[in-house]
Amino acid sequence: MLLSVVVVLILYPPSRSILFPPAPIALVDSQTGGVQKPRAGVLGSKDSLTGAPERYRGEAVEREASNLVGSVASVAIGSAAGKHDPAVPDDAPMEDKVPDVTDVASQVGDLQNSAGGGIPSTKHDKTKKPMSDAVWQKMKPIMHILGDITDTYERFGNALSPAPPFPKYAARLRLAAILLPITLGSFFVTSYMVLKGTGFMFGFAFFGDPILVRGAQYLNRRFPHWQKILELRNSILKGVPTNAQLTITLLRLGEVNGTPIPPPPTSLDQAPSKPVSIHEDIPLDASQAEIESAVKPD
Repeated sequence: MLLSVVVVLILYPPSRSILFPPAPIALVDSQTGGVQKPRAGVLGSKDSLTGAPERYRGEAVEREASNLVGSVASVAIGSAAGKHDPAVPDDAPMEDKVPDVTDVASQVGDLQNSAGGGIPSTKHDKTKKPMSDAVWQKMKPIMHILGDITDTYERFGNALSPAPPFPKYAARLRLAAILLPITLGSFFVTSYMVLKGTGFMFGFAFFGDPILVRGAQYLNRRFPHWQKILELRNSILKGVPTNAQLTITLLRLGEVNGTPIPPPPTSLDQAPSKPVSIHEDIPLDASQAEIESAVKPD
């Protein structure tokens, strides 16, 4: 039954709003599911976590992501430097005199651009470059994995809700074609068969090493790049762009047609602190008066 619902959600997009009625994220209490006051004090955007006002669509989400990364970096630097030690109160005399180490992450870029000389070279510290290389050698695979996960997430989103000029049905049909046989088989396969099949696969993975090694060697001879073919971006998500690729495509199409995308509004003007208009029914366990009170600014 669950797989049938997933197939319907993939093939028939209007069913998504029927089964999952949309609601502003900032109004939903994550613990109770009821209505809450947005953290920004006003519901200025519907798709942001804080409900902060925005001048154009997506600005609040971009600022939330930027501030999240900056806050995580500050916490990491503060933890490494011993900031916020429970034994040292924040109002201690030395806390006001010693520079805040948590500001280094935001100031180091400006210092590198403004410094014209006088910086000691790495030849005075023989440990700096080896330790930096060792850290980056271990971190690069992790960064690549995070990048692949992000790209795959974006591709799945663009496959389920494609934007022109990319195909509208191709990716969704591929996803449904994979789930449809599994859905039909679930009506005939019993739990006993699933249990035995799972045990066989685990046993084959543990004890079938001679067969697996010979099979991998055969594939390497006949199809040298078979690992690349198995990647999601080259199989079921082939032709589906990431958000960056979609943006570049739209910009190039705009230039070719002589209608470039206009730049976003300047960031010098403050976003108006007024609530957005809500015309649809919000599926929350709250009265209309409570929803209107939460939407209005403080």
